[in-house]
Amino acid sequence: MTEPEQEEVYTVFNRRKILFITIATICGSLGPLAANIFLPSIEVFEDVFNTSKQAIHGTISMFMGVIAFAPLFLSLWSDNFGRRPLLISSLIVYLISNILILALPPSIIALYVFRAFQAFGASNLAVGVGVVADISEPRNRAKCISYYMIGPQLGPVLGPMLGMVGAQFSWRWNFIILAIFGTVSLLLVYFFLPETLRTIVGNGSGVSKRFVVPFQRKKKQDIEFKLPDKPERPGFMLYLKLCINRPVLLCAFSGGLAFSCFYAVTVSFSEVLTNVYHFTILHVCLAYIAPGAALIIGSILFGTLSDILRKQSGLKYGIESRFKLQICCLLPFLGTVISFGWVAQTRGHFAYLILLTFCVSFFVSGILITNTTYLSELSRNQPASYVAFGNLIRNVGAAVFVACVNPLMRIVGYGWGFTIFALTCVISLVFSMLVLMFGQRWRQALNSEDDDSSSEE
Repeated sequence: MTEPEQEEVYTVFNRRKILFITIATICGSLGPLAANIFLPSIEVFEDVFNTSKQAIHGTISMFMGVIAFAPLFLSLWSDNFGRRPLLISSLIVYLISNILILALPPSIIALYVFRAFQAFGASNLAVGVGVVADISEPRNRAKCISYYMIGPQLGPVLGPMLGMVGAQFSWRWNFIILAIFGTVSLLLVYFFLPETLRTIVGNGSGVSKRFVVPFQRKKKQDIEFKLPDKPERPGFMLYLKLCINRPVLLCAFSGGLAFSCFYAVTVSFSEVLTNVYHFTILHVCLAYIAPGAALIIGSILFGTLSDILRKQSGLKYGIESRFKLQICCLLPFLGTVISFGWVAQTRGHFAYLILLTFCVSFFVSGILITNTTYLSELSRNQPASYVAFGNLIRNVGAAVFVACVNPLMRIVGYGWGFTIFALTCVISLVFSMLVLMFGQRWRQALNSEDDDSSSEE
């Protein structure tokens, strides 16, 4: 069978692909949205919950910790037992946790507990990537993932903008908004998203063609399609193996360092505008429109470019050709991060600061698209688990960088502080070049070892 024939039957979900990706991206945005929505309301939460700013910041750190590790569990199960059950169950947990925060009297202990459950319920970013990988043929995967990543990438930007409501009216509005998003997501998944896991439904021809599919009815496949082999029983041994898998490890760390640097810029952006330029809450929220627009434009553009690079690569680089794009994005990314720090240090015109934040967000979108797509392509049967591993590295790195922002800026200032952050990202550039040059060889060696071990068994 020729390659074009294979692509024709890769999935029968093509007609509803846009709908499925839209649902997945809405679900994927819940975590970043919930993490950042009450940043403008921190002082309000201090008064309502009768606690310190450090305690409120602690809820954010705890949220990031849960959302870093929870996908490791969820992705393993989704790669084995299906995307749909995991999405529905996690969204129910997310919705209930928001409702309980609203219903119970203000308590810092309750806030910590239910924010942890909220984070667990919103930890479906990697599962969403799994859905996209299931329904998109490899040659167009980066473009599809780029549309999906719009939601998760916009979360840190939309969160503070929506959080303005809570800052102006009532802290409960933050969780009302999150509950509304959760309800909409749950209804969309329940009624409009069928099971897509290829080890269960193949190319989708065995799934009911009904537009509304709350209950799946498996039927005989319309197109002859051999189901892929199911992965091994879910277990954390997979993640131990990934720790010594050079393409996965270098890809995860290259993207993780860049994302951490971007997150430090995003968090510092509001602080600089408030303390240095004396912006009001409303003006700070409006300023976040610039990086939000950059993430949308960058995701769509770089997703298309990544697929073009893959198609034109031939056999020399294979799927590693996507790292040409990452390298091209990393160089201006480092320059704009350094420039951001020095403009803030010298109190340059705020328009320069907003423009630089736009550029940082624009170039990081290309890096994240490359990383996410590559990780999803490294495994045919467990794309969500591979992406979850990358998500862990990104979020842990972001937590570390954010924790270091204020102490570092107090010691050396914004200019040298962000110069130091950018210099750490030179490691990302080195790792990207290594994957581009040797990644294909390393993958082939790993595949040979797996084949040898299978034959021995």
